[in-house]
Amino acid sequence: MKLNRLKSVAFNALRQSLAWKGYYRIDLSEHYTPEENFTLNLISGRFSPVRNGDDVEDYYSKIQEWFCEVLLKEGIPLNIIEKAIINITPEGKTCIIVAKSREFKAFMSFK
Repeated sequence: MKLNRLKSVAFNALRQSLAWKGYYRIDLSEHYTPEENFTLNLISGRFSPVRNGDDVEDYYSKIQEWFCEVLLKEGIPLNIIEKAIINITPEGKTCIIVAKSREFKAFMSFK
């Protein structure tokens, strides 16, 4: 199992568009800067604060599904992931993945 691949997974989780399983969307942050902070747990798919079925939730829910599938393809069991989140703020978005006490982090600025 190559945990170094999680660095690439973290960067790909922040991509600006998603074409996967017949689904194509562009991240709304490409067009406007988010006004609020929110977090997506990539393991559970839960948002904090809770979203109300908006386009942001739709896009990032697909990112969460992609994340779980790509781990399987990379041969990385989900049970070794201690933490996997995407934090979105008006400044940018950060993906943090922690596995076996190693942290893999990617950041994309909106500025």
